[in-house]
Amino acid sequence: MKEKVILFGAGNLFAKRRELVERKNEVICILDNHAEKINSSSARICLPDELLRLPEVPVIIMSDYFVPMALQVSKIIGESECSKRIRIGKVYYPVEEEEKILADEILQIIVESDQVYCVLDNDFRVLLDEKTYYIMDIYRAVSRKRDILLDKLLSMKTKPIDAYFGRKRGKPVDRYYIEKFLDEHKRFISGRCLEIAEDTYTKQFGEDRVTDSVMLHVEGWGNNVVKGNLETGEGIEKEFCDTMIVTQTLMFIYNVESAVKHIFMGLKKGGSALITVSGISQIARYDDNNWGMFHSFYMSGLKRLFYPVFGKENVEIVHYGNVKTAMAFLYGAACEELREEDFCASDMDYPVIYGIHAKKGL
Repeated sequence: MKEKVILFGAGNLFAKRRELVERKNEVICILDNHAEKINSSSARICLPDELLRLPEVPVIIMSDYFVPMALQVSKIIGESECSKRIRIGKVYYPVEEEEKILADEILQIIVESDQVYCVLDNDFRVLLDEKTYYIMDIYRAVSRKRDILLDKLLSMKTKPIDAYFGRKRGKPVDRYYIEKFLDEHKRFISGRCLEIAEDTYTKQFGEDRVTDSVMLHVEGWGNNVVKGNLETGEGIEKEFCDTMIVTQTLMFIYNVESAVKHIFMGLKKGGSALITVSGISQIARYDDNNWGMFHSFYMSGLKRLFYPVFGKENVEIVHYGNVKTAMAFLYGAACEELREEDFCASDMDYPVIYGIHAKKGL
């Protein structure tokens, strides 16, 4: 059996959703402030002031101008009666997923002291502002109510808990992804391997496949170290090595196109470069102060960098990260403070790290 209702508003929203309304309810009257200008063969048209003489059934406001219309109804039938009967037509008959969520969350509309509130569960009230597009006010409030993390975010300090990438607390979040990328591609680490500044990852992932380990450093200190520069090509001989491990380096090279060309030049035919770069990241203050931090990278830019040099068919680009790990990384949390499953989700819109496997063709 259909419920008897009164509609308030015969404008665009009513025209858009009239069929839905009439399918679910028996419309006994349509109220409109311009009733004299409206023709309707299916329902009685009345001015809002006539509401006192109409049956005491729900009043569904079919307008985005919900708040002033709700206040108008309250002035006619009283705030208490208005709060019992009034409903939001925009979400009461949802046709979009966002509005369906709202319809499921809204318990009641209350008018008190010339203020209109949307009541959600647990008596969570949202004050509706007649100067604002009310539907977004409700949507934002529902989102805030649901998301405990957002409440914590809004109350957090404006400085990170650890400004050193989480190193004071444990392993930095980006290192998890860097090592994951290298572990997934360690089969390509073999022969003569060149690593930037140190040989940590060569030893960790090269296993018994590496025959010779060389480090490239701009200062050229230590054993097995080549004094060189990826940007200028200094110290990089043609077809110098089988593998290059270039982690978190390209951000600090201004002419990054030149660096990619020198990486290509230094590889033997069939050799591989395993490269990682930052996506979402804070400034590395030490590096920026010493030689400059010039770039963060994203998928489109990396393709433009590597495809022309190595050939599209020889380049694999992988993204790692999601909104949670990106936020944790920026805040200075360490890997140990996250769960293993936090790292499993990979969202291309929130890249913490990109891994590039670039192979030099035969």
